[in-house]
Amino acid sequence: MTALNLSVSQRRVNSFSATLENGTMSVGGEYEFKVSNDGLIPIGKINIRIDDVSISEPEALLISDENKSIGRLSPLSTQTVTVEFNEEFEDSEVIEQARSICENKTIPLSTSSLLRGRVFNVNASSSGEYNVLSLDCDLTPTSPSLPEPEPSPGQPSQPPDSGQGQQENDRLSGPSVITVNTTEQYVWSDFDDSTVTFNWALLSERSDPNPDATELALADEEISNELTLSLTSQVQGDFLIVIEAYNANQELADSVQKVVSVVAQ
Repeated sequence: MTALNLSVSQRRVNSFSATLENGTMSVGGEYEFKVSNDGLIPIGKINIRIDDVSISEPEALLISDENKSIGRLSPLSTQTVTVEFNEEFEDSEVIEQARSICENKTIPLSTSSLLRGRVFNVNASSSGEYNVLSLDCDLTPTSPSLPEPEPSPGQPSQPPDSGQGQQENDRLSGPSVITVNTTEQYVWSDFDDSTVTFNWALLSERSDPNPDATELALADEEISNELTLSLTSQVQGDFLIVIEAYNANQELADSVQKVVSVVAQ
């Protein structure tokens, strides 16, 4: 029997979403993994689709330190694993090993909203050893602050510091068409022939952001170390831009994040 050292690396995530409503979270999405022998020879791909995973127990979303798991979604109500291999590798031993690797793969989810938000736009990456779906949450306070409590009768109200409270009110005062341009240096030095993809997510208290009202684009399609992002939105708030770079083998080589604020002018 030939000894095989199969490795599985996640390539991309298609149409992943997670919603939190009335204390119950539901997630669903499709994941595509690349299967290779010793990490060198691509032999095919594995698609995993997860539908209608729901939890309602508060303890399932325990918060821990940043960049660590804050909870697990378990069990998976539906998990369909399909394996597609290149013709020369259609071997039962290969398929079983690859299926075993993927079925024991952890898929941590890095959310781009705070826990108190209703809509979670999620990007996923593969790592770990256990057959559970864990949820990692970015707790960076980039969303507007919660409103201050009303003062008790007879107590004077405290003015906001440096006009910050008024700025937050202006930020959520209403929709308007705003274009924000930002230029950053992103150095992809570890590989050539790179491609860059974009995901955007709204960081605000709005429960139903309209994706059609917001566009994100490159000012210049030619990929270089300097990328100019143009964000046009009818929805005010903070947007988390996730920039992913893939090498010539369509492997995720690097990823950076940037928060762009859209405010009334």
